[in-house]
Amino acid sequence: MTDGAEGGRVAALRSAAAAVADAERLVERERDVLREVARAARSEGMSMYRIAQVTGYTEPRVARLVRD
Repeated sequence: MTDGAEGGRVAALRSAAAAVADAERLVERERDVLREVARAARSEGMSMYRIAQVTGYTEPRVARLVRD
């Protein structure tokens, strides 16, 4: 049997794992939105340089987002 303190640590770890999973889902969703916005901006003629300035990413990162 586990004592109360150990059970509390297990619960805290499960809670932390759930929070990490939620954060990962949020990051993936935001990345998808950014990818779509970058593609749309590029198709409208916005330069990679300008997209990089607006998003805060580097030009190579924007190029990967648009390409993938």
